[in-house]
Amino acid sequence: MTTIAYPIRWYENQRLYIGVAAVAALTWLGATLFEWAGPLSFVLAAQLVLFVFLFQRPILAIGALIVGQFTANSFMFDLPIGEQISVRFLWTVLAIVLLVPIVRNRGGIKLGSGAKWVIIPAIIFFVIAATSNFVNTDISNTLKYFRLNATALAILILLPAVVEKKQDLKLLSIVTLGVGSISAIVAIMQHYSTRWGLPVYTISDGIYRSGRAVGLAESPVHIAYDLPLIILPTLGVLLLKGVSPNARKILMVLVLAMGLGLYFSYTRSGIYALAAGVFIMVLFSQIRFKKELVLITLVLTVGFLLWTDINATRYSQWFTNDQSGASRLVLWQSGVNVALDNPALGIGYDEFLGIAPEYLATVNPAYAETEGAGGVLGVQEPHNDFIRVWLSFGTPALLALLWLFFGMFRNFTVAYRQSSDLFIKGLSIGCIGALVAYVVNASIHNVMDSVFFMWILAGLSIALTKFIPAQQNQIEREG
Repeated sequence: MTTIAYPIRWYENQRLYIGVAAVAALTWLGATLFEWAGPLSFVLAAQLVLFVFLFQRPILAIGALIVGQFTANSFMFDLPIGEQISVRFLWTVLAIVLLVPIVRNRGGIKLGSGAKWVIIPAIIFFVIAATSNFVNTDISNTLKYFRLNATALAILILLPAVVEKKQDLKLLSIVTLGVGSISAIVAIMQHYSTRWGLPVYTISDGIYRSGRAVGLAESPVHIAYDLPLIILPTLGVLLLKGVSPNARKILMVLVLAMGLGLYFSYTRSGIYALAAGVFIMVLFSQIRFKKELVLITLVLTVGFLLWTDINATRYSQWFTNDQSGASRLVLWQSGVNVALDNPALGIGYDEFLGIAPEYLATVNPAYAETEGAGGVLGVQEPHNDFIRVWLSFGTPALLALLWLFFGMFRNFTVAYRQSSDLFIKGLSIGCIGALVAYVVNASIHNVMDSVFFMWILAGLSIALTKFIPAQQNQIEREG
């Protein structure tokens, strides 16, 4: 007699209810015992529970790290010895300690052929950066940036190492989509708190003061980094119908919520990054009605710009009529001049603030005099990761970074074109859009050292290449 085993539906999984109960209990404990803000306590509780469940699904350890990237990334714990440690570093160390034995027991790290396109330029970049810091700065600064690099490299390798099945990617996507949606809903509540009397929830008291929603992120700028990187892969899956019809309806609602949350941050780069990501995603897709979708994207973008200009919102302010925008022109020009004067190994990490005022004379006076923008030299970082890498570590480091981005784009493109699975294809084309969105944000802000999204995308690009047909057959034979 043959017994047919039916898959367990998500709402029949007992672990789900155990996890929810554990998060609720730990949230209460953190808020009462440690007097943390409720949302902060919730985020830390969710991360801890995900780490507990990693022994059954190792990918959840990466999910815990991603939750931190979108929320309390810079929260500091007080140690008994009087020092502080960031929760980001603590969780990363925990992930390494717990995942390395699991990966070893599964037969070691298997990354696939896509790894070389990303890991080689990443290692070259790390070596050049370490050399530059050793030559130009003190040992403390060298060790500080080395720790950042070690954390980034761990994420880059561990993420694809623990992805073995499509279900791993789906689970990671659910965790990411969940934290992004909750953050967006909180941002919407923040925006309408005065009008509708809704409560204002934030991970830290006092960060929502200027009318720009922050969600569960650390600032309006951070939520503008976050949400495009979640919205675009979700749109990719929707575009290629990579999930069931009922799931697509839910995803559409969540995309709209995240879009509203992003808009209410009033961070221009977030909207511009999303628009650029959607345009490139549609342009590189191989679907019917591509030309029509490209045209619709352009029309919506132009319409949005006209609407914001008519209504005089923050999105209509440009470099010439806004102090924040004008200051970037000063920072960019002075940063390029520093890089040109130090082409080999740059000036070292975190040295720009000290040297920048000396370059005021090299900046176009029209830029420096606009809204008093010249005063930012010596106060703000370059607000462009590519210029920052160039002036900090030299031209070879910048070339290695560009090589890394090319490798990521190449991996996503290969996964999209060669995979036969619609979910993998949708996620891959969405990640191409997310990569473009990241580049836009990194060209206007200093993103790379405050959040590890670049390294998460890099690891994901490797993981997706494991699911192209030839490699998938090998994974199934070895697994």
